[in-house]
Amino acid sequence: MEQTHLFSRLIAFFKKKDDGTVRETISELIADDESGEKPSLNDEEREIFSNILRLQEMTVEDVMVPRADMVALSIDATFEEALELMQTKNYSRFPVYAEKMDDIRGFVHIKDIANVRSAKDFDCRKLMCRVLFVPTSMPVIDLLSKMRQEQIPFAIVVDEYGGTDGVVTTWDILREILGDMHEAEHEDMTAKFVKEKEGSYLADARYPIDALETELGVSLIDGEAEEEVDTLGGLVLYLAGRVPDRKEVIEHPAGYEFEVVEATPRTLLEIRISKKDTSAGTSA
Repeated sequence: MEQTHLFSRLIAFFKKKDDGTVRETISELIADDESGEKPSLNDEEREIFSNILRLQEMTVEDVMVPRADMVALSIDATFEEALELMQTKNYSRFPVYAEKMDDIRGFVHIKDIANVRSAKDFDCRKLMCRVLFVPTSMPVIDLLSKMRQEQIPFAIVVDEYGGTDGVVTTWDILREILGDMHEAEHEDMTAKFVKEKEGSYLADARYPIDALETELGVSLIDGEAEEEVDTLGGLVLYLAGRVPDRKEVIEHPAGYEFEVVEATPRTLLEIRISKKDTSAGTSA
């Protein structure tokens, strides 16, 4: 079944139920599909609708990138500073702050930075777009609706005193809806793997595990892990048994250390790989 037909059926449900909720509508669609002899939803479509149902229970705090992990640009930044941030961080939009992170003024898109003709023409104030300011307790579904109404894809999450708690974009919400499809969509993309110094590398979490083993010349997975681990990020999650915090170091028995450089509360983004220093002796 094509996606267009799937969403046509969903729209038809909405039209039939003037007083129905999104939850009831999608639940009915899934129930009808599961009760049929020939299911009309494939696994990916069923996952999307199930994730939408789950989203109904989530608040902004559940999906935001916390303040400690935010990458922001000073309103007085130079063109060179903006370019460096754009080239070294894996984001398309950056919040812009005045004197401190509790004073967010807007956000800039990397395409607007790239379109600046010369350094003397660069001014963050002229490139800034509006942001939404929302509390941590706001339901994610309400935020998504507000983003669509206001045509603003970027929200700053604030605490009760107006301080910055984190940031949420439409893409953060979309990832919750797409689930595993998001990972599959990106697994064939070229992932970064950069040698920093002898025995140290910086890589995207989605870097393929077989390519990593080839680069390092060691075997990093075996047994049942071979069925579960496809990427560097997956390996670190497997070793830790959870999503590690930013700057946390996870050790591998083969003598390597994995430092989490960039991450969201649910996803590893960038990892530093280093050969463990054994000069002080081998630990028991």
